[in-house]
Amino acid sequence: MEPGLVNGDGLQIHLYHNRIEGENYINQGLVSNLLSEELGFTITPEQVPGFFQMIDPTLDIEDQHYIVGFQGIDSERYDVELEHRLHLTPNLRATWGAGLRYDNISGKTVFGHGGDESLTSRRLFGHMEWEASSRWTMNTGLMIENNVLVDTIASGRIAANYHFNPLHTLRIGYAIGRRSPSLGEARELNVDVLADQILVQAIRKSAESVEEERLKSLELGYLAQLPTQGLTFDVRLFRESVKDGIDTYQAPADLGIPSLGLDETISVRDNNSRWVTRGAELQLRYLPTEHTLINAHYSYRDVDSFYISRYEPYFQIKDHDERAPRHTAGMLLFQRFAAGWSSGINIYHMTAADWRDGNPVEQFVRVDAHLGYDFAVGSSTGNLSLIGQNLGGDYMEHAQNNVFETRLFLRLVLNF
Repeated sequence: MEPGLVNGDGLQIHLYHNRIEGENYINQGLVSNLLSEELGFTITPEQVPGFFQMIDPTLDIEDQHYIVGFQGIDSERYDVELEHRLHLTPNLRATWGAGLRYDNISGKTVFGHGGDESLTSRRLFGHMEWEASSRWTMNTGLMIENNVLVDTIASGRIAANYHFNPLHTLRIGYAIGRRSPSLGEARELNVDVLADQILVQAIRKSAESVEEERLKSLELGYLAQLPTQGLTFDVRLFRESVKDGIDTYQAPADLGIPSLGLDETISVRDNNSRWVTRGAELQLRYLPTEHTLINAHYSYRDVDSFYISRYEPYFQIKDHDERAPRHTAGMLLFQRFAAGWSSGINIYHMTAADWRDGNPVEQFVRVDAHLGYDFAVGSSTGNLSLIGQNLGGDYMEHAQNNVFETRLFLRLVLNF
């Protein structure tokens, strides 16, 4: 919603709600059968209680199905934000606002219990743009956040734009940021426990106090607009450093209950990582005619990182230098024809990466295409499009279980 105000000012209210429900589990079968396969001799259902009592006399576990994975997760988010835009003077504009976010997640294999975990976050933000002269434009912004995980944190940015002339601009910006851990990052306990009594498999848990990540970034950019040639060129050089990054290390799975594995370990999420990313981004937009668009982009990233992968019984450091693709590139070609017809093709390439919170994926090239037709019916307009996505081999995106196949579909849009 955006009520109109005087003097070109504006007031916006954003409301957002998202809910995710899902499950991803495997029934491994009866415990008696699993024990028989593991031990090499038969364990009958009647012998299951006695087997576990040999591990700990206090255990009382009957034969049952052993289920691993997410047996049910329900995640819900509500967000409301008020934003006020102000024209303070002809050369000074400002935006300020406040927001409130509520997260609620339930799922036994997320937090180690069947109850809910919730988090309320509050934020206050402001941004100011000052046209100091025909040559200089200054920008500055600040955001303050508050929740029970990190108390109160602040992030800020300042940038200067120097206009050689109305078509050529050089910009430099510096930012200091803080990122609060999410509810899952701060309170996760993902383990498989049989009958709430014995640890069978330890996957991941959060440390007792996961703090915010700390970011510093510096960028230098150049924008050139050549309207007579139909060209727009934008290049950006940047350096981003993160300390107290949230990652995982391996530790003994001491959860205070008996375990089937004597050497059982668990991934512990904590602020045990640092990395520096240097790179460049380029974008070229070309309009040879009013009916043709060519847009190309390229990105290069070099990551220098380390994280503590183990504290005991020995100290170990590893890196995540391949945590993001080093090269990404793409090109969009769009052509509008007579009588309402149009077509386009988009080619995208990404080199191999070992994603943070994902899996190693190979490089891929994706090709999308569409053929569209604009039409009118009375006073209404519409568009019918034949769309092809990934017109080639399958590829993995971010994780090995996220496989994108070729898709073909028709899309009809009507505007009344």
